[in-house]
Amino acid sequence: MMSFYDANARIAHAHGKGHLPALPKVMSDLKDKAKEKIEDAADAAKKATGKVVDKSKDVAHSAGKKMEQGGKWLQDA
Repeated sequence: MMSFYDANARIAHAHGKGHLPALPKVMSDLKDKAKEKIEDAADAAKKATGKVVDKSKDVAHSAGKKMEQGGKWLQDA
């Protein structure tokens, strides 16, 4: 099995660079990709939360209407 450093050395050699300069670039790219994924997940969570809040408001409003109708029905009885 090839170690991370061996793989980095092969990549660096293929690009004509030394061993160490390629490692920070790879790590920076991975960090940027991870940050993008986290931001995408946060956006999706915000959208989902907004939908849940909207649905909860609709349900509460509907329940309030039903209670009001029930109260009027009881007053009429």
